Amino acid sequence: MASPHLRRALRLYREIDTKLEPEAARIGATCTKGCAACCYLLVGVTYAEARVIAQHVTASMPREKVRDLRSRLVEATGRLDGVRSRDDYLLRQAPCVFLRTGDDPWSGTCTIYAARPLACRLHLVVSPPEHCAPDAVRDVAMLDTRFVHVHASVLLADHGDERATKYGPLAPLTVLALDQVIEGVVPSLLELESWERRMERWSPLARSRPAGRAPAPST
Repeated sequence: MASPHLRRALRLYREIDTKLEPEAARIGATCTKGCAACCYLLVGVTYAEARVIAQHVTASMPREKVRDLRSRLVEATGRLDGVRSRDDYLLRQAPCVFLRTGDDPWSGTCTIYAARPLACRLHLVVSPPEHCAPDAVRDVAMLDTRFVHVHASVLLADHGDERATKYGPLAPLTVLALDQVIEGVVPSLLELESWERRMERWSPLARSRPAGRAPAPST
């Protein structure tokens, strides 16, 4: 059964999707169904978003599949060792753990689409689709959704828990969130902050913000 927190988060996500519907015509030519080029980017999430994902998968998947997912997330976390920047990560062409890859290059479907994080939900491209492939070197033009991202991050956060606004890579934060949802193991602030510092090193300009504020939007 979905928790009240998960239901509230999914309702917020649906409201965001509805508000963005007027822009659908602009992005339809690029963000076509089945395209997964952006699923090779280094995605950043707040711990609140990671909790949404963890609650979603534990409510919708059998326990053995959740254990397998956690193992793959741990492997993805290990692959972050040695990453120097977002561009370096993209060049490794490692698909997101939550991507079910398709038969064509850079195609597939998201297995947590309803609970996908804001960085994915608001990564809306309006440039030609061939610009998005991981092996492309062309500029990608996107809609400016920064205000929506920051506002939604604030609404998702549990302001009684300092961990909620901590920011880091999708894989390790989801592992920590799964451990909290399944085993009740609450991650330490030190561990979350260590991942936040790594994200800051990978994206120094995007991470300059006062402590306790929602992160600047970034995929």
